[in-house]
Amino acid sequence: MKRDFIQKRLYAYHFLNDGITFLLPTLMANFYILFQLTWFQMGLIFAFNLLATIVGQLIVGYYTDKNITEFLMKIGVLLLAISSFLMIFSYNFISLLFFAIFSGIALAFQHSIAYATTSRMYYENQDVMIGRQGAAGDVGKCVAVFSSSLIVIFISWKFVLLSWSILIFVFFIIITHNFRNVKFNELFIDSEPKKDNIEDKDKIKLKLSKFVSFIILTVFVLHLAVYSLLITNLATYLRVERAGIVSRYSGFILGYALIFGVLGAYFSGTAKKKYGMTNSILTFSTILIASIIVYLLQDTSDLALTLIFYAIIGFFLFLMYPQLLAAINHIFHVKKVGFGYGIILCLGWFGSFLGSLIGGYLADIYSGDIFFVISVILLIIIIQLAIIIKLQVKSL
Repeated sequence: MKRDFIQKRLYAYHFLNDGITFLLPTLMANFYILFQLTWFQMGLIFAFNLLATIVGQLIVGYYTDKNITEFLMKIGVLLLAISSFLMIFSYNFISLLFFAIFSGIALAFQHSIAYATTSRMYYENQDVMIGRQGAAGDVGKCVAVFSSSLIVIFISWKFVLLSWSILIFVFFIIITHNFRNVKFNELFIDSEPKKDNIEDKDKIKLKLSKFVSFIILTVFVLHLAVYSLLITNLATYLRVERAGIVSRYSGFILGYALIFGVLGAYFSGTAKKKYGMTNSILTFSTILIASIIVYLLQDTSDLALTLIFYAIIGFFLFLMYPQLLAAINHIFHVKKVGFGYGIILCLGWFGSFLGSLIGGYLADIYSGDIFFVISVILLIIIIQLAIIIKLQVKSL
């Protein structure tokens, strides 16, 4: 019961944290026009927001293994509330960049805490539980996108940030009370592999294979770069590059894509158990490539085609993410799983950092369509790497 008690609050934390991560991409369509930004300036804001998260994530991931997870969670939630409130005072590119960096520091806490704790409490069922943990964050993204899009229309973008900062501060008060006498490490499950278990022998082999570990990390980095290009830029891309109803309601289309992302993340663990991680990556990447090519060739602002395309993008892109995260337990020792998640998330977000920076720079030279061209190239590389993983470790 205590595990479920903690897990529900980790779901709530993930909901709020990931909600905040998508306030910026949703509001960016307004900032782009209000502050007269360029694609590259927008890319810089996203990139340095991620860079702050990358640096902070390494530190938080390390201390997550020191049995002070409850304290770190409280600090992270409090910083998240403060940073969200301060962003209200943005008035130009420089100020928005500064507050985005502060927000990135606050966002560095949640993922290592949630994923590492979930893995340790539900080791035997971690693939499914990590998928659901990710789905909680994706629900937060959906709620953030839809609510902020509505509030911007009827009130203002500043009220969006004020509302979320108040909500997060209330959550901080709740967990401060709830976790007074709770120690997460008392509920962790021993996950040392048994020598006579064939599947666990495969896990040991994988832990010792630096080559396979490097390939998995590379796939994760490239996947997050694709995510940054296709999802983070979605609302602004549709607002700037498309016309009609697709442009006017770009924020809602982002939320629509994330709904399918929630479904993808929720069923990610099931897909991995049924097909295996590498088979899933191979199949889903192929589907994504075909969908992107068809969408680019159509070059249209047709609402129906746009909705079909982003439903596919959201569902299959999010199906892959938790599977790659779960693979971290095959690479790092269980006692270092917090730091392990910190490392893999940092490397993944470095992919997002490069995707935002390079994508923004090239979009100013060409157009926003370059996001899709780069994504296709990266997905082709991911397919090739997945084949290598499959040949090296059959159990994946």
